[in-house]
Amino acid sequence: MLFRSMYIFWAYPNYSTKMMAFKTMAFFAFNLFVIVFALYGFYRAKTKSVFYQPFLWMILYYYVIHILLHAHSRYSLPLFPILFMFASFGLVEFVQNIRSSEPPDYQGITT
Repeated sequence: MLFRSMYIFWAYPNYSTKMMAFKTMAFFAFNLFVIVFALYGFYRAKTKSVFYQPFLWMILYYYVIHILLHAHSRYSLPLFPILFMFASFGLVEFVQNIRSSEPPDYQGITT
């Protein structure tokens, strides 16, 4: 029941036609991408001592209240600006970590 509510909260499920089913799955995949990088952004903000706690409490409030009472995808819309903010922070941190890491050492490998 909880997972069904979470799915309804993040993706508007409409499988009336094949096109609507595709749009539903694409929207859910996009939301999953944003949520993953937002979680990474929250983690990096915490490690860098960035002021993030009011945003986290607001997301948790919206999420918990609407999942428990009445899950509908329109209730997730106020969370998107905050999630986009932290997802972009997480994506930038992820790319910077990849670029700053040293290339692998290929000693002993001949071409």
